[in-house]
Amino acid sequence: MLLELPKFKPIQYRLVADGVERNFKAMLCGVANVKNFGGGMKISPSSEWSDGEIEVFILHEVSRPKLLKIFPTVYKGEHVRYKEVEIFKAKNVRIENAGFPMTCDGEIIGPAPFSVSIQPAALALLSR
Repeated sequence: MLLELPKFKPIQYRLVADGVERNFKAMLCGVANVKNFGGGMKISPSSEWSDGEIEVFILHEVSRPKLLKIFPTVYKGEHVRYKEVEIFKAKNVRIENAGFPMTCDGEIIGPAPFSVSIQPAALALLSR
């Protein structure tokens, strides 16, 4: 984190969530359908994989000192208390940015745009 901090700058996003378009600058914008990722970060603490919705999370533009204050709180899901953190639910999401690579579970999957949607009850699971 500390090595990446000097390079970590806000970028311009275009987000369309359930047909509503927004344009903004942010440090981070993504989607989640589970609470945790990235080694235990509770990025989306109220996500429920079975609720038929995706959670969109945005870390709006912040100073580097504020970023250093917010970052450790993500491991307990407490980052949501900061006004610069926005989380909301949607069923269909499209994220575009200025050529910044998109990642999925920490792996680069290619350049934006990125679209994701929920298909309720599309997968049957059996367990014992």
